[in-house]
Amino acid sequence: MSFWEKTREIQYELIIALSIIIYTASFSWFTLSKHNTFTTYAWDLGIFDQGFWTTVNLDKLFYYTCELHLSESGSFFGIHFSPILFTIIPLYYLHQSAGTLLVAQSLIIGLSAIPVFKTAQLFHGKQTSCLLACLYLLNPALHGVICYDFHVQAFLPLTLGYVIYYTLSRKWNMLLLSVNIALAVQEQVFYLMAAYLVFLVIIILKEPTRETPRQKAIIILMFIVSITVWKILSANMIHHFNPDIPSHLKAGQHYAVLGVDDPLKIPLYALTHPGKVLEALNYEWYSKIGYLLSLFTPYLIVASQYPLQLIPTIPWFAISLLSNYPPYYRIGFQYSAYIIPFIYTGFIIGTSKITETRDPLYQRKLFKAITILAIITSLGLSPLSPLTWGLHLSPAYEKPIETTRTQRLNQIIEIIPENASILTQDNIFPHFSNRENAYVMIPPTYKDIKTWKDAINWVTSLETEYILIDLETDPHNTIRYAFTPIREKNYQLLAFYDNIYLYQRDYKGATISYEPINITYTYSDLIPQNMETKNDPNSTIGTVLSYQNMSIQTSTLWYGPYEIAPIGNYTAYFNVKTLNNRLNETITLDAYHNQTILTQIEFTENMLQNNTWTQLGLNFTLNTIAYDLELRGILTGLNTTIVLDTIRLEQSP
Repeated sequence: MSFWEKTREIQYELIIALSIIIYTASFSWFTLSKHNTFTTYAWDLGIFDQGFWTTVNLDKLFYYTCELHLSESGSFFGIHFSPILFTIIPLYYLHQSAGTLLVAQSLIIGLSAIPVFKTAQLFHGKQTSCLLACLYLLNPALHGVICYDFHVQAFLPLTLGYVIYYTLSRKWNMLLLSVNIALAVQEQVFYLMAAYLVFLVIIILKEPTRETPRQKAIIILMFIVSITVWKILSANMIHHFNPDIPSHLKAGQHYAVLGVDDPLKIPLYALTHPGKVLEALNYEWYSKIGYLLSLFTPYLIVASQYPLQLIPTIPWFAISLLSNYPPYYRIGFQYSAYIIPFIYTGFIIGTSKITETRDPLYQRKLFKAITILAIITSLGLSPLSPLTWGLHLSPAYEKPIETTRTQRLNQIIEIIPENASILTQDNIFPHFSNRENAYVMIPPTYKDIKTWKDAINWVTSLETEYILIDLETDPHNTIRYAFTPIREKNYQLLAFYDNIYLYQRDYKGATISYEPINITYTYSDLIPQNMETKNDPNSTIGTVLSYQNMSIQTSTLWYGPYEIAPIGNYTAYFNVKTLNNRLNETITLDAYHNQTILTQIEFTENMLQNNTWTQLGLNFTLNTIAYDLELRGILTGLNTTIVLDTIRLEQSP
């Protein structure tokens, strides 16, 4: 057989291989670009990067610092039991960075097209199977799993894909092996496999097979033993690494509308409280319908031809649709990985049932329509698609945008020594997570305020060598707590750029400034007091602050913006106008910091022209870092027609 004949014989396998390579490369580029532009997070990229790094370098089993308030051992296995992670260690050992995990995740999900291709060949020819596998890779829900950091659920499309394939191909030994591998992904897979057991029993008992009744009983029994052993093992391992699990780890807060404090209580509670079930289903019903449409387009009508394959999805749909936790019922999160393999297999089998009695022309029209709909759905919902700019279903949809700001932040990061300890925020932590002594500000924990406060107190008691914050991109508004150690523990500003601040403990040198401060504040940055927002087409952004009345018993017109400003010389330019300069009221503009007026100027309205913007400058010097700089306006009398457009703060070079 010639080379070209061999190539033609395996042409569809080559197409799948090429598709996987392109797929892996595309999503690796996209996710690495997101990482380099600070749209990846401690939860859940940084925790895994730190966990792998400590495992490889310190012999600490997936130890990370982000959740020491939830697990004293610091091991990820105290939160979730996921031994499947050991399979990535050799790759991580070769290149120890968060980027390695992003590339590995893209490859793992790309490889899940192989069991899809194999399963499709049980019902279709190679050409159709190749098409179905390629359409599978277009699934936007699958893209959402890849594009949101790194998660162990990324293993599920591949492992569950083989569970399904070996079931339908009646390869029972390989089925049991693949089931055990799938159960190694995460302890929650037990519930999927428990539901899958129902499907397996129906397949074995209902459909004609060559196995004897005894063999069928052994297969079912071995399946039950496998999932039971993994359930017991997972529970014991999590308890070993985390004996005192905080109550909110049971995710009870995600079912506040339904009224249960533990997802395991849902089945019985749902049966006895149908009214609460309807209330929970009605909660953000539009998002839940959108979630179902996103998952089942273009698969639903075809998959309905073989509803048995959807049995394993029942536990997840019950958990997600009865929840008040948006990530459970939106694509763009890792949770879709629990059900995608089952939905798509139902689609594969459904297409065979529809086409088996139809003529070739009908089949071609059907697959053409399915292909077009799949492409449209992918373009409309994939995080990779340019058409999803501005879509905010999840962090997966944040696009990588390289700016001067991200370049400066990367430059500031390079200042910090490789082994130095650091405290930072969620979206910066993954750039320091390949070290043991990196820490992150803890976001608030719903319904467990005590645990969160204890965590914040612990974090702010740390004496890390560096603290790095970015006021403009803090995802959870937690960095305000970083100012406690900054103020109390002799931190000095080492470098700054446009609300990015790097502090070093006991630093005594000059501040590295990438460019002087030049910030313009509008009504949205200030706090009005006896002022109200009004439309003004002649203003900078169309909205201004205008005097209302003295209903508030204070002479302050506005205050804020509570800017952090380093040592230096400044000028604040107030852009104001009056609507009636016959008034002779006196207005004071001042710069205020640490309960001290740094400087002030006074003017009266008759010094201004009617309805004409005038710029008034205020010069001052900061001899220490200001953490709460205010640029205020104060009225001496009882009435004025003053209007404020903007305040521009400039630092002298």
